[in-house]
Amino acid sequence: MGATTLELHALRNSIIVEPLKVTATTKAKKPNTLYVGSPTDDFPEAGEKSNVEEYINDATIKYKKIIVVADSLYKVINVLGKVAYKDFFILIDDVDSFQRDSTFRGSLELCMDTYKMFPRDRRAISQKRYYLIY
Repeated sequence: MGATTLELHALRNSIIVEPLKVTATTKAKKPNTLYVGSPTDDFPEAGEKSNVEEYINDATIKYKKIIVVADSLYKVINVLGKVAYKDFFILIDDVDSFQRDSTFRGSLELCMDTYKMFPRDRRAISQKRYYLIY
C-alpha cells in the first residue's frame, strides 16, 4: 500500500499534491475526495474556487481529502488561508518527479516552498520506488 492510499484513509484532513493531472484525477475518483486542477472530462469544473469552498463546508464529509495537481496548489491554499497549515496534513506525492521536472515547471518549486510552511508533524513526502528486472 502506498503513501497516497494510506493518506486517503487517514483520519485527518489532507491535501495530496500530485505532479501530474493523470495521477491526480485517477486518485480523485475515490468517494468524498475533491480534485483541483485543470478541467477534464471526469472533472469539468475542477478549477473553480467555489468547488473548494463548497467541499470544505460540506458537513457530511468528516475528513476532507483534496487531491491537487501541483500547478493548482496555490488555489487550494488561497481558499483555505491559514486554516490549511493548522487543520490539514500535506503529502507531496512522487517527489522524484518534482525534483526531475522542477527546472522547467516553476510551480513544483513553489509546492516545496508551501510544503515547508506546514508544521513538521503535518507534512510528508513520498517517493516511487523503481525496480529493475533483468
